[in-house]
Amino acid sequence: MTSPSGHGPYPAPYSGGGAYGYDFTTPAPSAASPVSSISPTGQDGSVGGRRRRTAVPLLASLLGVFVLATAVLAVLYADRNGDYNDRRKVAEQRQEQLARTSSDLKKAQEALARVESDLATAKRDLATSQARADELGRQKTVLWKCLQLLNESAQAELAGNAALAQQKSAEAVPICREALAIPG
Repeated sequence: MTSPSGHGPYPAPYSGGGAYGYDFTTPAPSAASPVSSISPTGQDGSVGGRRRRTAVPLLASLLGVFVLATAVLAVLYADRNGDYNDRRKVAEQRQEQLARTSSDLKKAQEALARVESDLATAKRDLATSQARADELGRQKTVLWKCLQLLNESAQAELAGNAALAQQKSAEAVPICREALAIPG
């Protein structure tokens, strides 16, 4: 470490090539020699020292405030980043749940469409069956009426009432023709 020429505890470096880069021709400072009180900023030692005395605490305070602000910002960043990650995870879980629910809804809608189709088929089958049952009921009624009229005609003839027997036979002819036309 060197200081400006003639200042400080070390002599100025010797450029002439002495041992270890020092000029051994200049005397070393002794304890009795006075140390210079001239500061690098001015001739009066008190003015530069006072500036240095007010600047160092000011810079140290600013550095402390900067360190505290950095620490606060780092904590806030970590906290906000953690909150963001938590919210992102919750949003992803909700998105997955929504996708599952949407898939389940689609399956339920497809099942509902199948059930509705089956219901429509069942209604058509029921209507067809109902029409067949109505037709069978009508045919049964025709057969029953034909047999009833023939029976009444036979009983009237057995009772000796030829006019009633003839009337019942005349009523039975169109009904029995319809009964004979029934398939099966």
